[in-house]
Amino acid sequence: MRRAAYIDMLKSSRDYWRQNFPHYTNQSQICAIGIYQANRGLRLLAPQLALPEDRARDYMYQSLGMKPFLGKEDADGNPTKPLGESYYQVTRAGLTRELGYVGSYGEVVDWLVMMYESVTRGYQGQEAPELREQMVKIIKARGRFRVVDVDETGARVSRIETVVGWRNEVYPGEIAYASRTAWDSHPVMSAAVFTDPDIVGWTQEMVADGQFYKQLDLLIHHTWTRVGLAGLRLVSRDWDTYQALPARPGRIPTDWNRPDFVFTDEENGVLAVKNGEELLFASLYWRARQGVNDYARIHHLTPTDQRSATIRQRSAGSTDDTYTVNDWILWDYAINDPGAGHIPPGGFPPPGDTLHQALAGDVYHLAPVPADVPDPAVGVHFEGVETMLVGRAPFYLCEYGDYLIAMNTSTDRTYTLPTRQDFGPARDLATGRTVGAGQRPEVGPRSTIVLYRGRRAAD
Repeated sequence: MRRAAYIDMLKSSRDYWRQNFPHYTNQSQICAIGIYQANRGLRLLAPQLALPEDRARDYMYQSLGMKPFLGKEDADGNPTKPLGESYYQVTRAGLTRELGYVGSYGEVVDWLVMMYESVTRGYQGQEAPELREQMVKIIKARGRFRVVDVDETGARVSRIETVVGWRNEVYPGEIAYASRTAWDSHPVMSAAVFTDPDIVGWTQEMVADGQFYKQLDLLIHHTWTRVGLAGLRLVSRDWDTYQALPARPGRIPTDWNRPDFVFTDEENGVLAVKNGEELLFASLYWRARQGVNDYARIHHLTPTDQRSATIRQRSAGSTDDTYTVNDWILWDYAINDPGAGHIPPGGFPPPGDTLHQALAGDVYHLAPVPADVPDPAVGVHFEGVETMLVGRAPFYLCEYGDYLIAMNTSTDRTYTLPTRQDFGPARDLATGRTVGAGQRPEVGPRSTIVLYRGRRAAD
């Protein structure tokens, strides 16, 4: 009787999540873990009901961006393809997706570890080098979005870049080197599990900075058993494994002493640049939930100051379809969740005198959507609902201070940079070449040019 109950529970759970596979990366990863674990239990108790191993891993591959995301399935197991056949849950650059770049919700190390160990640990565990390779890539991509700063005591600290995020924009961001402390994770988890030299080096850097123990408050004081399990994992297994690792030289890429880089992610419309003793984080596809809003969010840092800004930019390639901004105050969108029908679009109006949205009436043009995407609102059609893809312009031209960014997010178009007499000649930070104000380089599909006209102290 007990075996029958377990079989029913495992099969029902697995099939429910196959038919309710969500389209935000962290959520799809959580569901992929559940599908695989339930199916692994069925392999033991009722092998005839279990999916083949490659089919069970396929949901992981989708949630990790290793295969296109095909969405929830019908009762017969056929994928519904709500976002077509070319949408990936993790970008080619290695960042997770909601609509654009997100702060702490983009830190998915806990789910990566749980997913990896769902395959590799326990009775009849199997090797999964393809999972490890992609997971390490995702963790390292987040390393480009770190702010190396000082904490309230003056000690050196690395934090998550949140200023340019769609949400989780708390300033300053949470402490994070390779892994952060969360309900299901602790700061040495990724180093202990993946043992990648760079990830180990970042974690050792955290300990050397004196930032390890400061992150344990949640594990010590939170009473939820889910959090307690993360603490138990730390003291019973991962801490000893971490301490046995050899010293590694890898350090956070955004430290002032590290080499320069230009990291661009056209699918999320975001970039991170280290240029001598300057860091520039920019989200060009920023909070554009119903159409192209031509706002960019900027975070610019030097060793002595930080600046954040929301600025106007130019875009090209949008359609003639439009969205008109509503007179909403609490937030400027409707929640993309069928269960949120009891919450009015735009949220509840604040008490007191009637307030009005200064941007009400602004008209946003919609970006083109791939022909195989049947419904970018993914079945939720409240007024002003947060909608996939329609707010990411095919081309952006963004100027901030001494930087000019030309980003092509399309897959099939080439754009030509306009002349820039007011901006003047500038250096292409990726190639080191000088681009004259009258030169008009082409920007190919899924590529970005970052020009800099200032003089670095090191030059």
